[in-house]
Amino acid sequence: MSNHEWPLEVLEVTNDWCYSKFKGLARTVDAVITKKVDGIDYILTIERKRGPDKGAYALPGGIVDAGEYSFHAAAREAYEEVGLTKDYILSDEHLGTNSINDSYLWDPRTPHGVRVYGYKYVVSDDWTPVAGDDALSYEWVTLDELIDKGMAFLHMYWINQAFVKEVGADAAGKLVKRYTADRMRQAMFIKEVNKKRVADGQPTIPEGGNIE
Repeated sequence: MSNHEWPLEVLEVTNDWCYSKFKGLARTVDAVITKKVDGIDYILTIERKRGPDKGAYALPGGIVDAGEYSFHAAAREAYEEVGLTKDYILSDEHLGTNSINDSYLWDPRTPHGVRVYGYKYVVSDDWTPVAGDDALSYEWVTLDELIDKGMAFLHMYWINQAFVKEVGADAAGKLVKRYTADRMRQAMFIKEVNKKRVADGQPTIPEGGNIE
């Protein structure tokens, strides 16, 4: 998402649906689905159908339903968005929760913060994804491609968590630099979102990042 696209993106996250949907702290999940081919790591990304970050690289994921465990939600979203089933999962790992410093920066649709749970699935290379739900299309991309273009929301956080210990120092430094750049972009975008929220008489998103 570049700065010249922000007016449209702001409208995508400041509408009646967003204002009615996000009434409190949101609980969401993201899935890092990866495979290794000829020694190269590939990460499954989706192209988002709608804003925020429409058209950007994104991880499959979504909102945790009431009463649902996060690991169930991650598996459900992976199935709903790209058709992943347990038959093709070689291993899975809980990557943790998003940094408290990112809770208000993560999703510009809510002023109440987001608690995000990350999961990593290593899959067999004979699995073929099927785009569905919020996914317009899917694409297997390398770490270098993600470092070059960045990702929706703060999804680079999970790429860091999933790979920073597996790559060399140079690549690890580039991952951190890309995540930092995405974080700065998100903070700038939220400033623009808050202008619209003020005009609409809605509570603004705290710009410090934390949930107290």
